[in-house]
Amino acid sequence: MDVDISQLSEFDIIRSSLTLVFVFISIIIGLRIISKYFEIKKKEFISVGLTLIFLSAPWWSNAFSFLSILLFRYAFEAPEYLLLLNIGGPLGLIFWIYSFCKLIYPKSINKIFIPILIICSVYILYLLIFLFIDLNMIGYQVEDRLFDYKRALIPNIFAYVATISLVFTGTVFALKAIRSENKELSWKGVFFMI
Repeated sequence: MDVDISQLSEFDIIRSSLTLVFVFISIIIGLRIISKYFEIKKKEFISVGLTLIFLSAPWWSNAFSFLSILLFRYAFEAPEYLLLLNIGGPLGLIFWIYSFCKLIYPKSINKIFIPILIICSVYILYLLIFLFIDLNMIGYQVEDRLFDYKRALIPNIFAYVATISLVFTGTVFALKAIRSENKELSWKGVFFMI
């Protein structure tokens, strides 16, 4: 959809600019974590870096649509917006649970990771099917406001469950690091908790 920057409200410009900054910072930090893999050769650095990148994904739709408006005068249509809004959550959860299991519970990886992988894969399949069949099963635009979309019931439930899972496992991860004898690891745990 053809949109000029002058058609956006001050609120939309400020909100979208800050969202774009947040997304770029998340991607840069995620890529820096991934680059540690090449020094240390532990796959967990790749999955933790990808986790951080994909956890910023719910903001990609706003950020990249705004960037597209700035560069090409094009605002994302509903299918593009809703796909970006929803696809990163399951991918971030998959990478995080893998990292969590490898670092904290390596002997239980099959019991914890495989069910999460199946649930997230089914959810991604749901998104891709309804993206073409009935977009309202994924979400809808609020009163023709360019950057305001609401998730439908299933994506909303998934988002809440994923958030609870991430907060719970992230807290367990941070507390284990904080209790470490290694001072550097302990400080990283504090940073992670924040």
